[in-house]
Amino acid sequence: MEIVLTSRKINETDMINTKYVLENLKEQIKQRMSERNLTASSVEKKSGLKISAVRNILNNKSTNPGMETLVAIAKTLECSVDALLGNQSASSVYASTKNQITRSSEKHIWNFKLYNGTLQAVEKIIAQKHLTLTLEQMLHLIQEVYIYSLNEENPKVDTRFANWMVENIHTQELI
Repeated sequence: MEIVLTSRKINETDMINTKYVLENLKEQIKQRMSERNLTASSVEKKSGLKISAVRNILNNKSTNPGMETLVAIAKTLECSVDALLGNQSASSVYASTKNQITRSSEKHIWNFKLYNGTLQAVEKIIAQKHLTLTLEQMLHLIQEVYIYSLNEENPKVDTRFANWMVENIHTQELI
């Protein structure tokens, strides 16, 4: 097998194609996160990615995400990298659409005990760390931890995730 490398200038068509792929990737991630009631933070945590890896893609700050990042995101969102990039076959489009219709009727279940526990856990962590947060940051933390904990098999407050979220609140952008 012979591999020939050539250097060429990136033309306008290449730039448009790259922009299209990135835009499609962003939309696929958003859609699949929504279908699974996940947030960018929870995808990053579940997939073992660096903080803001997913958010950087969603906010157009990452223009060349690595294959490891895409594989981790795809695995967490239960799809292939091809599907994230918009390269789906007709059968996978059908399956995805069917799954989307099924999940679109799902809402976050209100679990007062879990919500109250989440609120107390987040408040305790913030007090221990002597942090002062804005209302938006506090609500964001509570929502992220609640939804993440709700997605567990036996919903209970995930204090490790709560700690991780609080430790990283200043590096996160609210989406």
